[in-house]
Amino acid sequence: MTLSPRLVLHRFVSFALAATGAFSLSITATGAGVSSIAEREIARRVARQEDARQALERGDKAYAQGDYETALSEYKGAVDALPNAPMTQEWRDLANGKYADCSVALARERAKNGRYQEANDLLKGALTINPDHKGATTFMKQLDDPDRFPRALTPEHVAKVQEVERGLEK
Repeated sequence: MTLSPRLVLHRFVSFALAATGAFSLSITATGAGVSSIAEREIARRVARQEDARQALERGDKAYAQGDYETALSEYKGAVDALPNAPMTQEWRDLANGKYADCSVALARERAKNGRYQEANDLLKGALTINPDHKGATTFMKQLDDPDRFPRALTPEHVAKVQEVERGLEK
C-alpha cells in the first residue's frame, strides 16, 4: 500500500504531536527542560519533512516542464532533507524513485548530445541511491552499446550538425 505524501506527513505530525504529549507528561516530574528539547526536535523534524515535500513539488513541476537539471537538484534536496528513519521511509522511497527517474531522463538527454561520461555518472548516482532502478540499469547497458550510442558522436559534432541544419533552414 502506497500512501500519498500528504497522508504520510499528516500521520507523522499526528504521531509527533501524540509523542510530544506523552513525552511531556512523563517528563514533568524530572524537569521541563527535556520536554522543550524534545518538542524542538520534533518541530525540526516536521519542518524538514515539509521542506522535502515542497522540494518534491518543485521538482515535479520542473520535471513536467522538461527542466531535468532543476528537477534533479530539487529531488536531491528532498533526499538529503529526509532522515533515514522508519517514520520517513515512504517519503525517502518516493524521493529516491523520483531522483532516479530524473537522473535517467537527464542521462538520456546528455547521451543524445554525445556527453556519455556525464550520462554514465548520472546513472551511477541513480543506482547508488536506488540500486534496483530498472530504468537506470537498462539505460546503463544501452549506453555501452556502440550501435545505439556511437563514440564518434561528441558534443562538438552535435554542435556542428546543428549549425549545418540551421544553415540549411535559411
